[in-house]
Amino acid sequence: MKTKIITFIAALTFSASAGADDIRPLFSFGYDAGGERLGTVFFNDGTKENVDANEGLHVAGGFAIPLMNALSLQTTIGFQTGGSTGDNGEMTWLSFPWETTLAAHLGNIMIGGGTIYHFSPQFNTDGALRDLGDYRFDDSLGYQAQIAWSSSPNAFTGSRYHIGLRYTAIEFERQGAKINGDSTGVFVKYLF
Repeated sequence: MKTKIITFIAALTFSASAGADDIRPLFSFGYDAGGERLGTVFFNDGTKENVDANEGLHVAGGFAIPLMNALSLQTTIGFQTGGSTGDNGEMTWLSFPWETTLAAHLGNIMIGGGTIYHFSPQFNTDGALRDLGDYRFDDSLGYQAQIAWSSSPNAFTGSRYHIGLRYTAIEFERQGAKINGDSTGVFVKYLF
């Protein structure tokens, strides 16, 4: 099932781009928070920081492809990392998300939704926490919805940026055990 969905998304992306004269390069960055707690890092001053699944900074690049009227297909591939380094060691969340969004441009508002596929999601430990081990999760398919303010009411002319909020629903699985990765985040997208 997962393979069929990915094949469909890839086919839609490439068929939509065939013959499109106005494909726009796209760069995005942001931060997601939420997901199930994976671990806690402690500091000598008594403070602590938690590390959650699907939490952290993300940076991505890709394309926005005009479809019709005020609709576009946005597809990006990126890098996401989060974690903490404390006095007792280091914990990190790492993933490579591929996001595909069908976006409707309503004046200065962009509303969209679609899929997000995480390649090689992993939780790593180091230092005194190394005994907890490193965990590689299966590649995971999830869904996302987003809303953003846009710098221009025209979807496809000139440079423009979006500032928005995103919700992601996803589960990460490893050897039959499932981890909730649902998260909310903020992002900035820039179309060249």
